[in-house]
Amino acid sequence: MNKDATLELDGLTAEERVIAGLLVDATTRFDAAIARFEALKATALSQLAAIAHAAGERSANPDGIDYARRAMAAEVAAATHTHPASAKHAMEDAELLTHDYPETHAALGEGTISAKHARVVVEAGSLLEPDARAAFDASTAPIAAEMTPGDLSRVAKKRAAEAAEMSPRERHALVRKRRYVSITDRDDGMSDLRIYGPSLELHAVYDRATKLAKVIKQDRTRVRDQYRRKVGHPVGAECDVEACRCRAMRAGGDGTPGAAQDGGTSSVGQQEDAPNPALTAATDHRTLDQVRTDVLVDILLGAEPTGHDLYAAGTDATLSNIQAEVQVTIPSTMILDPDDGAAWLDAGTLISPDTARHLAGAAPGWDRLFYRPDTGQVEQIDHYRPLAWQKRALIGRDLTCRFPGCTLPARKADIDHTHAFAEGGRTTMSNLACLCEAHHVMKHQSDWRMRQLDDGVIEWTSPTGRTYETEPPSRVFFREEPEPEPVPEYRDYWNDPPYPDADDPRGGNRTDVTPAPRDLGAT
Repeated sequence: MNKDATLELDGLTAEERVIAGLLVDATTRFDAAIARFEALKATALSQLAAIAHAAGERSANPDGIDYARRAMAAEVAAATHTHPASAKHAMEDAELLTHDYPETHAALGEGTISAKHARVVVEAGSLLEPDARAAFDASTAPIAAEMTPGDLSRVAKKRAAEAAEMSPRERHALVRKRRYVSITDRDDGMSDLRIYGPSLELHAVYDRATKLAKVIKQDRTRVRDQYRRKVGHPVGAECDVEACRCRAMRAGGDGTPGAAQDGGTSSVGQQEDAPNPALTAATDHRTLDQVRTDVLVDILLGAEPTGHDLYAAGTDATLSNIQAEVQVTIPSTMILDPDDGAAWLDAGTLISPDTARHLAGAAPGWDRLFYRPDTGQVEQIDHYRPLAWQKRALIGRDLTCRFPGCTLPARKADIDHTHAFAEGGRTTMSNLACLCEAHHVMKHQSDWRMRQLDDGVIEWTSPTGRTYETEPPSRVFFREEPEPEPVPEYRDYWNDPPYPDADDPRGGNRTDVTPAPRDLGAT
């Protein structure tokens, strides 16, 4: 992106920089305090659930436990002005967090992660059996503090999928049966159409609709430019010039005075009283979301987007050749064994192993990523046709925009020279990174600065002087976690000491010794 000094935004003043720094510091302290209270709340809810469970066990009613837990949830709901079902779910989530994910709960209590991070870990771990969650918790909690909840979700889901007793292939086959389409009516004559189905196909649907919408938007822009060049003023502008071409165009002509007179047809075959379709296209100012929605409706109702003809590109222009594009990363071991490993889209969504193998078999060529198993660092990429290899390598390395927390897939992002090319920066992997358009503009038009460290790590410096390091997401994806240390078997050293009775340092026969009460004073 060219940096135009005349368009640069004014930076922060010295006073603004100091105030902004203090406010950001305060915000981080508030977040940490909120996290600590969330951990205390989880502990309280978990203990309330335990009390209710114990009361239910004492009941002679076979459904006593369920009734007792519902009653306790109602107690919490009434006190906190929430729905009883929400209170019941909150108690259940608190039990899971405190019992099955102690390290994540501890990190929440220390204020190093948020409740959203903790919720991501618990949701991802739902794939695992209870006895496998401790190892998952131990490997995930340490990295949570350095990630946004969105980044953590992708990594946690992948690790849980690889550690789960049921293979990704088996799970996908199970949940694929639940696919459905539903509609929810909203206000003012609007509705939501929801499709639940395989991720690859739905990402492809969204990608194709987006591409179609962008082509239509570009076409409308070109038509407006053509109109302006012919007429001399924008579409819709008031015009009092009797001989202006815009009058003929509005009548259906080609912009030449008299072209649509005497009952003749215009250049697009319209009668003189019919509107010029190209002029109609020029007045189309729909947003990308609006066009994307209209295109999908066209396709679903008529099989082709027939309601969106192209005008600027000529009569042979068509939308039918625009295809969807998705990027999938597939472990080489999965080619041989569909139950070995997990495949994912560039946005981090896991996909069916069978779908991944089918794509690999049908692809005209593969990009192979070579990485170090101990660090996950992408070392090399090759292809039968080595065209644009750096772009493919960057997409494989970065996966998403490299600004902290941004999840736009790298495939849709700009490739930016960290050290500007115009200032001597080289076009090398160590000087290139994927940035979405918004963060690309921000880098050039604000006081945010970035520099690349070793192994693709990027350091961002904010206008207030804070630094943030972002590790390439691929390193976390590809890094192989070491086997967790076995949890030592619990031993009650008071009642079962590792020394003979005769040498018992507590004095005398241990059966005669009464344990001293714990000091529960302030610490």
